[in-house]
Amino acid sequence: MRTLSLVVIFSLIIVVSFSIASCKKNAGGGVSVKDSWTIIQENILTPSCATSGCHATASDANFAQHELVLTAGVAYENLVNGSPKNATAKTAGLLRVKAGDYLSSLLYQKIDCQGA
Repeated sequence: MRTLSLVVIFSLIIVVSFSIASCKKNAGGGVSVKDSWTIIQENILTPSCATSGCHATASDANFAQHELVLTAGVAYENLVNGSPKNATAKTAGLLRVKAGDYLSSLLYQKIDCQGA
């Protein structure tokens, strides 16, 4: 389960960092553009992270630890260029997810496992 979570988070960082637009075929056979953030929210955050007891509301059991809600409408604002609650990460100048610079993203540092 932890490995799956790490893969999901790493994928999120990579996609957000590069901000690549994606395409999806619609029912009529044409292609409609769907922005990367919408894809991340719908396919990763909402089903895997913004769940009860995790990152769904400020009343979740662990909210005091992370202060991070990842539901649609607030996830982007809370993650991208957001200041982490972790004092060590703040001192190091990390952001939760730093767009265009995954190496300066706390999320990446947490899953990289090569830190000192």
